[in-house]
Amino acid sequence: MNQPEDHEHSRNNQHEVEKLGSKMKQVTEEPNCDDDKRDIYDGVFEFHTSSLSRSCSPQKGDKLRIILLMQSTTLLQELVDAYDGDVARLKSDLDTFVLQREPMTPKVDRSGQPVVVELSDVSKSYKLGKSHVQALDNVSLTIHEGEMVALVGASGSGKSTLLQLIGGLDKPSHGSVVVDGVNLQDMHDGQLSKYRGQKIGFVFQSFYLQPFLNVRDNVEVPAMFARTKRPARHARAQEIARAVGLEERLKHYGKELSGGQIQRTAIARALINQPKILLADEPTGNLDQTNAQAIFDLFTKARDEFGATVIVVTHDENLAAKMDRSIRLSDGKVIA
Repeated sequence: MNQPEDHEHSRNNQHEVEKLGSKMKQVTEEPNCDDDKRDIYDGVFEFHTSSLSRSCSPQKGDKLRIILLMQSTTLLQELVDAYDGDVARLKSDLDTFVLQREPMTPKVDRSGQPVVVELSDVSKSYKLGKSHVQALDNVSLTIHEGEMVALVGASGSGKSTLLQLIGGLDKPSHGSVVVDGVNLQDMHDGQLSKYRGQKIGFVFQSFYLQPFLNVRDNVEVPAMFARTKRPARHARAQEIARAVGLEERLKHYGKELSGGQIQRTAIARALINQPKILLADEPTGNLDQTNAQAIFDLFTKARDEFGATVIVVTHDENLAAKMDRSIRLSDGKVIA
């Protein structure tokens, strides 16, 4: 496309945005338009205007949807009706639709990097009463430095057990787990505790923030156990808080934070001791798609700025698709 045509498309797009904005303003000022409906209108408007601004030549489908939206003030009411009034589910589906349209971060092949996690013929079984549970069955895999890896599979497939073995929270019934060149089975409890404190950062779905501590103190807890001196702890907490967007919240308590801010606090806490590996168990399980995307961005930052290898257990296929690669488990076995 030549330059005059580019400018013509840009002018046309700007005209479409202005017309759409005028129409949305008119509709949202109607007396029967409540806050939930305004939120939906705002979301649709943001989606369509961003679609127009991303390209000089929007796809015909985008153009058609905008025309339909402008021609009918009842479209969003029809959407709400189609969802039986479940505005929260409609918002979630809109978020998912928008995120799926966003360009993926280019994935980097890191197979040439040193191996940081290696499992060889690992099995793990439990006894529950008289029952025998085979959580992992002869699993072998490698993860390289700087990779962002998703562990995916149905509930009971062995994902969380695998994460616990890598984190030194449990030991295999058979096989070896080698992390950063060290076989975890050769470590006694004191060494495993030191390993977890220095090499591993944990992010749990339930966050586990201490309600009587502010954000800074919550972030510093692992550094306290590592006996890091207070000035160094404060400086490190300030650095990480700035990186994850919490610099203005350091003196706030958990009850004063949003769900996304609480999760960012948990990630900051996991990074305080500069771990080699960041382990996250269902980190986006309780978040909407917008906050889930923000968490993925923080994992990318943890890798790129803090040098962590990131391993995530997730049911979220959107999150898994953004990672460098996925390891899929079923019935305790790696199937892909």
